[in-house]
Amino acid sequence: ARWIATAGGLGYAPVAPGTITSLPVALAIWWLRPGDAALLGATAVVAMIGIWASGREEERVGEKDPRTIVIDEVAGMLIACYGQPQTLPWILGLFLAFRVFDVLKPLGINRLQELPGGVGVVADDLLAGIYVGLLGQVRHLL
Repeated sequence: ARWIATAGGLGYAPVAPGTITSLPVALAIWWLRPGDAALLGATAVVAMIGIWASGREEERVGEKDPRTIVIDEVAGMLIACYGQPQTLPWILGLFLAFRVFDVLKPLGINRLQELPGGVGVVADDLLAGIYVGLLGQVRHLL
């Protein structure tokens, strides 16, 4: 559970573990160019396993949403890229927007952290990713 919750240890980065984790996910999406079905499936799997692992890690550490848990950033970044162009500039823009939404937690994102256990850890990042994805869809209106 610890290995999953910390995304293979990326959560132990001394500075900005959420950013350190989100960037390779963004770059992997750009490099691999998965289809939307694959992104949605990966998001679902990562979110479900992440909820379990995050809850276990919270219990082990004895702290609500410790900074070492970063599997939620993986799930959030995956869903942010759903339905988006997979060019490097666009993916990097989504990455930056996701980090802003994840850190500032606007539009009710912060309230989801109050949910119990791993659900509260993962849900706020999923909503941040959904907001970023919706923001990215504005391109169709321009």
